[in-house]
Amino acid sequence: MRVLALLLSVTTLAVAAPEDLRPPAYQGVTPGEENLPPRAPKLPVGGPVRMTWPGFQVSEGVPRVFIELTGPIDWSVAESRGQLVYTLKQVVVPLRNNRRPLNVAEFQTAVTHVAVRPQGHNVQLVIRLRERARVAHREHLEGAAGGFKLLMIELTPEG
Repeated sequence: MRVLALLLSVTTLAVAAPEDLRPPAYQGVTPGEENLPPRAPKLPVGGPVRMTWPGFQVSEGVPRVFIELTGPIDWSVAESRGQLVYTLKQVVVPLRNNRRPLNVAEFQTAVTHVAVRPQGHNVQLVIRLRERARVAHREHLEGAAGGFKLLMIELTPEG
């Protein structure tokens, strides 16, 4: 009887193990959903706008870079060979983890890399493109969960 009980226990563990090994569900920011970043800050009353989350997704084959912010901002974009450089004006990135580069080459889109670089009172957002990739870019601000804003950058193939 003890052998049967032990055998049932081992079998139960073997069946349950794959569920326990699954990665946790994505808990980050997703455009169009109500997810806040982990340990989301309260929206500031004053001071510079804070960047709280950089992100990347592919929607219907179109790559999108998105930046979650605590308020509306002004930005400019400079196009150069193989990259787009956005200057987000009067923005800070207080959490060092949000400055980590996003290596997105495996998504097989025109975008290979996204980097966030503080530059004085501004932030540079650098989007590197695949060799010979030609894209049209379109940007807009939209509302997000918790009163945050998202700067959405869509990069559609040209020609």
